[in-house]
Amino acid sequence: MKYFLFIFLCTGIGGECMPPMEMQQSFDSKYSCLVQGYETSKNMMIDIGEEDINKNDIYIKFVCTPKVEI
Repeated sequence: MKYFLFIFLCTGIGGECMPPMEMQQSFDSKYSCLVQGYETSKNMMIDIGEEDINKNDIYIKFVCTPKVEI
């Protein structure tokens, strides 16, 4: 089964998240998808920076969704 990674950039100020970003790569296991989700989230936080994260109460969440075979 293949998994797809979706990243959500959110703010605690308005309690809202931007539309999800679908990563182009698919994954052969949920484990590999989750590991990539944590790595991508960490890199996004570093890119955004501590000041903006704290000022705008930004957080990142993600999900790994299995590909549905029809």
